[in-house]
Amino acid sequence: MGAVRNGFGTRTADVIPTNSVTEWVTQAIRTELQNNGYTVSIGTLAGNSASTSAVVSGEVLNVFCDQYVNYTGQVTLVVRVTKGGKEVLNKHYTGEGSAGTAWAMTTESYAQSLALALSSALNHFVSDLDKSLAAE
Repeated sequence: MGAVRNGFGTRTADVIPTNSVTEWVTQAIRTELQNNGYTVSIGTLAGNSASTSAVVSGEVLNVFCDQYVNYTGQVTLVVRVTKGGKEVLNKHYTGEGSAGTAWAMTTESYAQSLALALSSALNHFVSDLDKSLAAE
């Protein structure tokens, strides 16, 4: 899931998550949808009316953080949305984020870089979702 590098750029250790990456992404999607006005239940989201009910599914393709001079985080997802059995959205989303200069190589900075990357990817997803559901 990530790498720690020394001053010469050589990989010296791995970054290993202490929680479920899938659950982290799922919870972030749920929160992002709720923050944008959607009502979320397991596997289903609804907009302002019942006629906009949809099902969101997907895959986590990549979650990686690195550090050399700066922290970097990257998250890549495939998100699919179906409404009434018809696919209305199927797209790859990639987000990148950085907690800045790597002065102390802290776990918090790796986590922040990944959180920023996931937030970036989800912002693009919610924007596309709004457009896709409005077009229906």
